Amino acid sequence: MESDFPRVTTIILQVHTDEVWNIAWSHDGLYLASASGDKNAIIWRTGAGPHQDWTPHFVLRDHPYPVGCLAWSIDDSVLLTSSDNYIKLWNTKTCACINTLDEHTDMVTALSWLPDGSGFISGGLDRKIIHWEADGKPHDAWGATGILITDLTVTPDFTRLVTVGMEIQPRLPSTIEVTQSRGAPDGDAPTPSGGNPSKGAHRMIVFDLTTKQTELSIRLEGELTSIKVSQNSQHALINHSPDEIHLWDLNAGRLARKYTGQRQGRHVIRSCFGGIDGNFVVSGSEGTLI
Repeated sequence: MESDFPRVTTIILQVHTDEVWNIAWSHDGLYLASASGDKNAIIWRTGAGPHQDWTPHFVLRDHPYPVGCLAWSIDDSVLLTSSDNYIKLWNTKTCACINTLDEHTDMVTALSWLPDGSGFISGGLDRKIIHWEADGKPHDAWGATGILITDLTVTPDFTRLVTVGMEIQPRLPSTIEVTQSRGAPDGDAPTPSGGNPSKGAHRMIVFDLTTKQTELSIRLEGELTSIKVSQNSQHALINHSPDEIHLWDLNAGRLARKYTGQRQGRHVIRSCFGGIDGNFVVSGSEGTLI
């Protein structure tokens, strides 16, 4: 029911001194982490009682650059933050920095824990995908991909890694492009082999998590800024600049639905699934709208 949706602002948190770039709830719902251009991340404890008195539980400093990404470990004991090409691991009980990782050579744009909590995966504008152990030791790497990665996520069923980003290589092998053509009936035709793709070309690439082989590669026009996967691991929700959200069926490799109305011109806008069963879509929008 529409009347059951949250419509009232209960609290405004104003501690950061620059733009807030990301937020992430802990899995137990007791804490909220925020990342900001002020080079800090804050862990907030959720307020209780009628006045909802939230206070910063920890302020995670010592980031050399603005903080972009956040990711809670499955047991909420570790929070990952990214700052340019660095990744930091924080103990959420003590506020201590456990480790600082610098394997990436360009900005880290995505962090995703594995569903079993054994480690996490990072992606960046250096085209690298790196698999890390839970303590920050490098486990494995995909090597350079064909896109400057802007976001990635591991499917809840632990079978796929879904990535989006800006295309920087010529046409991928023809066997992959056939899959793309089947999956994007109203998309543009693939670019000819040789040379760089036209400006604004982006791509979604789905990898088999075990073999690292490409299952699906779909070329799209327009900036792709975020990706979320449904709890049943069947659908991927992709924010598509300037004004659409695309719902992709990962099993069928096709566009299932488009949502229009959100505005995304200057800022990075993200969306997510909402509700107990993930049966509705929530998105931010320029113009102060949700």
